[in-house]
Amino acid sequence: MNEFVVDLVVYLGDVITANNIATTNASVYWEMAISPTRERNIPWASVFGNHDDAPFEWPLDWFSQSNVPPLNCPSTISTSSVGEDDCSFKGTTRLELMSNEIDSNKLSFSRKGPRNLWPGVSNYVLNISSSNNSQRPVAYLYFLDSGGGSYPEVISNAQAKWFSRTSREINPDARVPEIVFWHIPSRAYQTVAASGKIGKPCVGSINEENVAPQEAEFGIMKALEERPSVQGTTMDSIGVALATTFGFVLRGTPVTVAMEIGLEELGSLKLKKIHFHSNLGLLWKMVLLIVMLS
Repeated sequence: MNEFVVDLVVYLGDVITANNIATTNASVYWEMAISPTRERNIPWASVFGNHDDAPFEWPLDWFSQSNVPPLNCPSTISTSSVGEDDCSFKGTTRLELMSNEIDSNKLSFSRKGPRNLWPGVSNYVLNISSSNNSQRPVAYLYFLDSGGGSYPEVISNAQAKWFSRTSREINPDARVPEIVFWHIPSRAYQTVAASGKIGKPCVGSINEENVAPQEAEFGIMKALEERPSVQGTTMDSIGVALATTFGFVLRGTPVTVAMEIGLEELGSLKLKKIHFHSNLGLLWKMVLLIVMLS
C-alpha cells in the first residue's frame, strides 16, 4: 500500500482465524488486522470468510503435560484482560464483528446487510462515483457473505435473489460495470480450475492447493450469468494471477491479460471480455482498488 495511491481496500474474508484465538472477543484482533489500512487513512470494506467467526478449537496438547497456557481474555476492545472466570471462548459472531468495525472506524464502508439474509451479514453494495461528478456511478461493488464458520458454506438462494433484485433496481439498463466479491468460491470455479501447474505470471497458492468450493450452488452463478454488466468476480483462497497492466487478480481459473483486457471462464458463464482499467488492482486477502476514475 505504500507503493500505490490507494483509495479503497477490500478485505476478502478470513481476516482472522477465530478458531485459533483464545479470547472471549475476537474484535480486538480484527482491529489489529485492519490497522495497516486505518493507519494510512485509506477507506475499506470487508466481507466475511469461513474462519472469521469460527468457534475456538481447543488444542489437544493443552490437555497433555503442557497444560493450558496463561491466557489473555479481553471482554471488550478497550479492556486488555479480565478475570479467569470470563474466559468462556464463546466466539464472536459475525454481527458483533461487523458492528464493532462499523462503530469503531469512520473509514469503514462495510455494512450489515438486510436482516432477511441472516445468518449471512456482509451482504451489501457500494456505489463508486466519478471523481468529476458524484451523481454519476462508474461502478457498483457487490459483497456477498459465502458462509462458513458458524453456518454452512453457501451463498443462499435468498442472497442470489437479493443480488438480482438489487442490481435491477440500481442499474436497470446494466450500463454501469459491476464487480462481485465473496470469500468461498462457487462450485463452478472447481469445475473450470486448471488441472495442471500454472506458470508465470501466476503467483500465490494456486499451484499449492485445490479450489475448496462452497457446499452447494443455490443460484448465484445463474444470477451472474443474467447480468451482462458483471465484469468479474473475485474471492479468496483460490490463487493469485498477476496482471501486469492492473495489478493482481484473484482467480481459480487462468487469466490472460493484454492491454487492460482479461479473458476468463466461470463455470456456466461463457467467455467474455473483462475490462479492468489500469486503476484497479486486486490483491490476495486485501484487494487494492486504486481508483482514479474520471
